[in-house]
Amino acid sequence: GRGREKVVEGVCRGVIIRELKGMQGFGYDPLFLDAASGLTFAEMDAGHKNSISHRSRAIQELKKILPEFIACSTSSMVSRT
Repeated sequence: GRGREKVVEGVCRGVIIRELKGMQGFGYDPLFLDAASGLTFAEMDAGHKNSISHRSRAIQELKKILPEFIACSTSSMVSRT
């Protein structure tokens, strides 16, 4: 609906390291060390990385709220017509 928005956030804790580690991925993957696993994103297979990334976690949060958000938006559109 007009003027309605929801914000979700995904967080993956880790640190930026100085030396490149791993051969997978792209961009910062060889420099981002995941705190939970102790591996850089470039050391992980794509499936594991994608399941724990900040983007994946944000999508998981979005999935939780999206059905209700759509239902409310749809019902408010119907009541306006």
